Amino acid sequence: MKILRFTSPFFLIGFSSFDHIRYPHFLSWVEQAYSINTMHLPRPFHRGPVYNGTLPNRPPDVAEWHDIAGGRLQWTPHTWVSHPLPHPELPARQFWGPSFVPWRGPGGTTHYPSSNPGSVAWLTGGHPLPGEDPSWSPSSWSPPRQLLPGQAALSPFLTPNPRSALSPQILWDVAIAPPSGSMRVTSRGVIVPFGTSKEFTSQATWPKVKKLVVVLEGLSLYEPITVEKNSDITIADIFNAVYKFLHKQLTQAEFDQIRKSQDGRRKCGQMYKAICRRCTDGSMIQSYMWQQGYKRVDILGEKTLFWGAYLAYNPDRSWYICISFMKR
Repeated sequence: MKILRFTSPFFLIGFSSFDHIRYPHFLSWVEQAYSINTMHLPRPFHRGPVYNGTLPNRPPDVAEWHDIAGGRLQWTPHTWVSHPLPHPELPARQFWGPSFVPWRGPGGTTHYPSSNPGSVAWLTGGHPLPGEDPSWSPSSWSPPRQLLPGQAALSPFLTPNPRSALSPQILWDVAIAPPSGSMRVTSRGVIVPFGTSKEFTSQATWPKVKKLVVVLEGLSLYEPITVEKNSDITIADIFNAVYKFLHKQLTQAEFDQIRKSQDGRRKCGQMYKAICRRCTDGSMIQSYMWQQGYKRVDILGEKTLFWGAYLAYNPDRSWYICISFMKR
C-alpha cells in the first residue's frame, strides 16, 4: 500500500476550498496528526444574523472605464473597483514615471505625470518618491501653508518610506496588531513606539479635513472606507478605521462572492493560510480567534504589512488617499 505523506496542513487546499465542512471525519484525523485537536477548524463565515443584503454589482470590464488622465481616477456609474497601487518591489520612478501605464481606458493608454518634483508632489503628498532620498527624515516636515487649488499634502508618517521602498517606516501588521501596537523606524534605524506617541495623534493631511475617503489595496469587493468626525482627522483616526474595517467577520454572501470569482480556489487557499497565521501569531487565545472565523483582513493573504499611503484625485478636484500593503 502506498502511503501519502504530507509536509504541511495546508495540503487541504488541494481538495477544495472548504472540504473540512464536508469531510469532518477526515479533518479529525488531520487534527490528530498535526496535534491541533485543541482548536476548531475555522468557519468559512460569521454564523451570526442572517445576511439579507444584496451582493455588489458585477465589476465593470476594463473597456467600461472612462479615460483616466494625469493619475486621476474618473468615477463611473458602476460599483467601486479599486485600481492598481504602487508596489514596494517596483522602483518608484518605474511606477510613477511616464513609461509605466497601470491603467488602460477605452480611449487608449493612460500615463502618469512625469516624475518631476511638482508632479510627484501631487501623488506623494509633498514627499520624495519611495526609496529616492536615503537621508530623508519625517521630523523635518511641517504642513505646507499654500497649495495649488485641489492639491493636498500627507503627513510624513503616512507616506511610503523615501529612504527605502522595501522597508516601511511604520511597522504595522494589520492582521495581528491593533494600531496602538504599531512601531516606527527612525532615520537612524531605531525602532520606537508609534501607536502610543504624540505623532500618532497628529494631523493626517493638509488641508485639515473632517471627512476622508480611504481606499485599501486588494479589497475590490468593498467600497472605500469613509472616515468622518467632528474634529480634524488624525493618523490615529485613519489607522483605527482601517483596523476596524479589516477585522469585521466575513458574511456568507461575501465568502461566496470570493469563492465564485475568477481564481476563487486560489484566493480561498490564501485566505486559509492567512487565518492560520493570524491565529498563530496573534496576541489573543488561538481557539477564540479560530472560532471567530474568517475576517476581511484574510482576503489580503500575506500582504498585511502597512507600506504607506498616497494621494489620488477626482475630476472635480476632490481627493482621497490609497493605502498599500506588502508582505511582512
